[in-house]
Amino acid sequence: MKLLIGLFMKSESSFLLHRERPLLALAFGIVFLLSLAFTLSSIVRTGTLSLERGWQSGLGFLVWAVCLGGVWIVAQKTIPERDPYLLPGAFLLIGWGLMTLWRLSPYLAQRQTIWLVVSSSILVLILKAPGDLSYLRRFKYLWLTGGLGLVFATLIFGTNPAGPGLPDLWLGCCGVYFQPSEPTKLLLIVYLAAYLAGSQPLLQRAASPKQRIALLAPSFGMSILAMGLLVVQRDLGTASIFFFLSAVLFYFATEQRLVLWFGMIGILLGLGIGVFLFDVVRWRVEAWLNPYADPIHRSYQIVQSLIAVANGGLFGRGLGLGYPEQVPVPHSDFIFAAIAEENGLIGSLALLGCLALLSLRTIVIAMRAEDRFQRLLMIGIAAYFGGQSLLIIGGNLRLLPLTGVTLPFVSYGGSSLLVSCIMLGLTLQVSQSAQPKPGILPNPRPYLTFGGILLISYFAVALANGWFALYRAPVLLARTDNARRYIYQQLVQRGTIYDRELQPLAISERQNDVFIRQYLYPPLSPLLGYSHPVYGQSGLERSLDEWLSGERGYRTSEILWHRLLTGTPPPGIAVRLTLDLELQKTVDLNMNDQVGAVVVVNAHNGDILAISSQPAFDSNRLTGELQTYLADPNAPLLNRAFQGRFALGPLYQELFPKGIAVLRLSELRAIGLPAGLIEGTAPENGKWVTPLQVACAAATLANGGTRLPLQMVDAFELPNSGWVTLQPENPPLTVYSAGEIEPVLKQHTDDTGLIWTLSRTIDAEQGQQVSWFIGGTASGWDGTPLAVTIVLEGRDESVARQIGEAILKAALLAAD
Repeated sequence: MKLLIGLFMKSESSFLLHRERPLLALAFGIVFLLSLAFTLSSIVRTGTLSLERGWQSGLGFLVWAVCLGGVWIVAQKTIPERDPYLLPGAFLLIGWGLMTLWRLSPYLAQRQTIWLVVSSSILVLILKAPGDLSYLRRFKYLWLTGGLGLVFATLIFGTNPAGPGLPDLWLGCCGVYFQPSEPTKLLLIVYLAAYLAGSQPLLQRAASPKQRIALLAPSFGMSILAMGLLVVQRDLGTASIFFFLSAVLFYFATEQRLVLWFGMIGILLGLGIGVFLFDVVRWRVEAWLNPYADPIHRSYQIVQSLIAVANGGLFGRGLGLGYPEQVPVPHSDFIFAAIAEENGLIGSLALLGCLALLSLRTIVIAMRAEDRFQRLLMIGIAAYFGGQSLLIIGGNLRLLPLTGVTLPFVSYGGSSLLVSCIMLGLTLQVSQSAQPKPGILPNPRPYLTFGGILLISYFAVALANGWFALYRAPVLLARTDNARRYIYQQLVQRGTIYDRELQPLAISERQNDVFIRQYLYPPLSPLLGYSHPVYGQSGLERSLDEWLSGERGYRTSEILWHRLLTGTPPPGIAVRLTLDLELQKTVDLNMNDQVGAVVVVNAHNGDILAISSQPAFDSNRLTGELQTYLADPNAPLLNRAFQGRFALGPLYQELFPKGIAVLRLSELRAIGLPAGLIEGTAPENGKWVTPLQVACAAATLANGGTRLPLQMVDAFELPNSGWVTLQPENPPLTVYSAGEIEPVLKQHTDDTGLIWTLSRTIDAEQGQQVSWFIGGTASGWDGTPLAVTIVLEGRDESVARQIGEAILKAALLAAD
């Protein structure tokens, strides 16, 4: 029976080892493709054959491949029965992280490449060391004391490579820096595993909680000491990792689930105390709970991280074609967001899968280890791989508060990479001893429980990743603080906005290799709005952004293919408005030096022919003049035609016996404006109305009582179809009969019977005085029916009538 078991275990290990070579080849291929993609991305960026710095990633790839080959050759000789998943998985993560660093910062990538050589050399030495790991267990006190001593030294000799004013967590000299807290994590695991392995039989036989506490006191005290030093150092992220590692190892030593509950309570208490004692903890918790409350300052990191994940979408922008540098510290704290942006949801899930594989395989190795020390050591390393990965990725995805720890094997940091490789070497050593003859596992339940918790946590992180990459992506990418929109605007020609006669109103011209948005008729700025890298978007630039930026108007496959090749959307789609630029100029000329709004409507088809809001601002001068516009009491940034709300007074019942026609959401889309721009769409008893609402009602009267949906966007120029005219979503609606309209308009119709006009001055609440002019064509007019609405602030009705009659005459001449 023993012989059969031995043969089975040997054949199983041989079978598993045969899987390693295909996995190594897969890792090699993936990292090679990442290196090649980054090398070629410089060609895509510049449009030339110049490789710029892309070739440097090839050098990094060669160093990585040599390190992998060297470690594998040594492993073949020293630990031939090793676990076949660890080496491919770990070096895939290392290569992935290294290629990402070459893309983010060649200088940091060069340093990380040197650390990779050092770490691989140390890994080789560990693989050649005694497999029983007695040197770790025997000198446990010395190891931990040395680690704590290095951490303590940072309080006196500490420095920070990023400069003064930041926590001094490093020891350094001559440009070489080392973070003692990283190896101290491993040394704490070694100490606790060794101490608890010796105490575990006594713990299990302890008759009372007091005896268990007495046995755990030394290890508990050393853990508190280590965490205390880190708290004094304000390295709170590492302190939280220490607490997590200690809680996990105490749980496995006691096999009491109550320890896990105490651990969770301790984390919550520590978080609460940290909120009161440390400003940085309070800010991070506030940013975690509500990142959108202060997205420019305290929550800037997490908001930009979520935008980066959303920008990656399903397939990613391609290595070297995204903009992860928009996220602070993308090489370290937010390297997962950088990978998610350029490799997409598919790539980030693959990364999560590799991390989960390492964690869970280490738990399997722990279950098969030959003694208690090795089991606890492997559990500690699995807790490190899983806990630290979940902590930093959860922070990137707003599942957890930000902590500032590194992502094992992936993030920049020589200390972190070195410690991760040492842990990898120890895990490979234990897997070697566990393969021929696994140890006897008295109680597998804690291992299965812990593995289940890690698996569920990885699944939750994957769900959050998909949530932000797919479902929440449209909302996040539409935010005004998404700088990528304006980067694309400089790299990709934004769609031109034309009037009805194809006279350009807004164009994008190339200047010094970038596109600059220009507005050729500035008085239309309140309507056209702006697309600004700092101040966001407004007006038609905002409501039509998907078309103008190339996100709509193409087949989905064309957009995806263009993004995969260039990292940017295709050129924007041109838009043709219903506006008549010549009539618009006449309207603005008549409204010069006035404060108010004008709307001219073709009552036959609902086209808005002219729309003016005065005073206006100039979108071309927004950068230098915004503060002046904001300080102007006449509010030039306000589009009075859409957003202004004015008293209509008795005109409501005098001219519109059935009330002001309410604009539907579909009409707002047709006009090209979001519903939020028109406040009070259904005025209460006509008390406050917008000029657009009055114009809609006046057009109904001019059209014989039939109400046409208002239109401002006439057509889009699609790449394969030319100009495609939009059709109204709603059919015409009969509001008045001819018998109802005639007595209303008769008293306001002129002697020719061609037009009707009405003007009034309204004294509204709060001392506001406005004058209205409302006019249109009467039944005697044979041409296109028109309607004109004017509102002036602080002027009497004679001025409104004078301007209104001039505009109505000009509109009739243009339509004739």
